[in-house]
Amino acid sequence: MNHEAPAAGSIAFQGEPGAFSHLACREYAPDFTPLPCPSFYDAFEAAASGQASLALLPVENLLAGRVADVHQLLHSIDLHAVGEHYQPIRFELLGVPGAKIADITTIASHVHALAQCRKLIRELNAKSFAAGDTAGSAKALAEDRDRHRGVLASSLAAELYGLDVLRSDVADQTNNFTRFVAFSKTPNPCRPTGEDAFFVTSIIAQTRNVPSALFRLLTVFVANGVNVSRLESGLLGDNFECSSFQIDFETTEPAVQPLLEECRHYTDSLRVIGTYPAADFRLSRRAK
Repeated sequence: MNHEAPAAGSIAFQGEPGAFSHLACREYAPDFTPLPCPSFYDAFEAAASGQASLALLPVENLLAGRVADVHQLLHSIDLHAVGEHYQPIRFELLGVPGAKIADITTIASHVHALAQCRKLIRELNAKSFAAGDTAGSAKALAEDRDRHRGVLASSLAAELYGLDVLRSDVADQTNNFTRFVAFSKTPNPCRPTGEDAFFVTSIIAQTRNVPSALFRLLTVFVANGVNVSRLESGLLGDNFECSSFQIDFETTEPAVQPLLEECRHYTDSLRVIGTYPAADFRLSRRAK
């Protein structure tokens, strides 16, 4: 785990046990007890109320893009980003014990999972049904025991619900990842850790919705030789008069206050969500 966490407690995630978010929690914080929550808001609230020490939420997926609900909630939460984790997304076709792949006539899962496994669905000539999440589909199959139904979910879901893996790694594109960010009531006390130290800072900047507002803001990063690794935009206000930008940028030291002060010259408001050590996956990609 890439941050100085509180004493091991619980880590909140959205979804049923066996969800990819559950899998991410086990890999990111193996000493913490995963706490399933019905919604992203509930996961944030669990960390804000102290019910959980951390909340681990997905912010973007390599194929599906940003997780819009989480981005919207970031405007209102009072939590700090303290770490990140990249979770490989590998879909398995699951069935009830004893079922064969030739038995499958319908496949259920989250809408994104279905969209990312179209080749398999066409190959089996199966009907697809969208569900709330991948693990919820696995849980439902374990309850109704329909041998003609398959679900797309994680290997962890198969383990938890006693389902068979009929075929592994069935996504159309296999190198898929979801980036998760960990949130806590207290900020990460980042400290330099040597020549290989590398940090990410997440901010929300608001400007007037006028020409060149974003250009002027980005010139600060250009002038300081800082890489912006993520930029998401949106409009705020009753008449869309304000632009909001969620920005992640990378630095080799955690002290970014001078850079932020320059940014404030070109914004109406700027909020730092957090500065935290870069994940090993990010470092490995940077080395290439």
